[in-house]
Amino acid sequence: MKTGCTREKAMKKTGYALILIVLLFPAALPAPALENVVTDFSMGIDTIRGHTTYRIGGHVMFHDGSSYQLHFPVSELKFPLNLYMLTGRADVRMGERLSAYLSGKINLNSDPGQIKDTDWLASPFAVDIYSESRADADALMAETGIRYKMWRRRGLDMLAGLGCRYQNFAFEADQTLQSYPASGASPDFLAGRTLTYDITYLIPYAEIVLALTPAPKTAVEISLGYSPWIRATDRDHHILSNRVSECDYDGDGMIVGMKTRQDISDHLFATLTCEVLAVDGEGRSVTYTNGAWSHSIDQTTETRQISLELSAGYTF
Repeated sequence: MKTGCTREKAMKKTGYALILIVLLFPAALPAPALENVVTDFSMGIDTIRGHTTYRIGGHVMFHDGSSYQLHFPVSELKFPLNLYMLTGRADVRMGERLSAYLSGKINLNSDPGQIKDTDWLASPFAVDIYSESRADADALMAETGIRYKMWRRRGLDMLAGLGCRYQNFAFEADQTLQSYPASGASPDFLAGRTLTYDITYLIPYAEIVLALTPAPKTAVEISLGYSPWIRATDRDHHILSNRVSECDYDGDGMIVGMKTRQDISDHLFATLTCEVLAVDGEGRSVTYTNGAWSHSIDQTTETRQISLELSAGYTF
């Protein structure tokens, strides 16, 4: 059995390796490239709105080899991402053309909203079971990358970059109110923990950046990033039924951003960054009941995130 812990450790090792490559990259550069190194360090607050959602259905296979086909989706779990994050970022500019960056974020609040669970068991046109639960969440994000200035024009530069983003979200659900719309049965309320869910995204991407200088102390960056191959892993534990499901996903994603920087003095600056992230993946989950292999089923994941970050920084 390939545990979620093992998969998550592998994802973290990959993320750490990418960060290490960026940190060590300047050491491999020739001396002239390091003569004019400028470092920016900033901290701020980021607000994120969105969700991460998984759906199951389609082809089901059991431990004895038997299988059958379900409609898709037969079940959907939507986890809210209404979070405030503490952010830190370091940018290193090496000469006129090359730069690298490293950033991290950790959540400040742990109440992102309601987890919504919807089941279409008998028919794709009627909801059999619907529940909402209070969520408790933790989030951790890290990102690293390199950019190269391809050409320059007066007040306008174009850069190309490569980067990698790591995101981990961990949820716990309690105070679950479960209703049965199709049958009209009386709803149930479960006060204790009913679910834990953990998902990790690893998003390597390439990007194009337009950098504008509309005023002497003002800079604007508009970026478009695309990831042709994202990797995601998740682990869902339905506590009452002691059922654990794990899935590995492959997919793609896009990142669109706009960043405005205002220099306050020779060393102090402020930035405002708005970003939209969309990721879709698909895979096949494996479910264990009471520790025994039960079945596998088609599964998809998606996350949609809009963020707005305000930071202040210092140039060394």
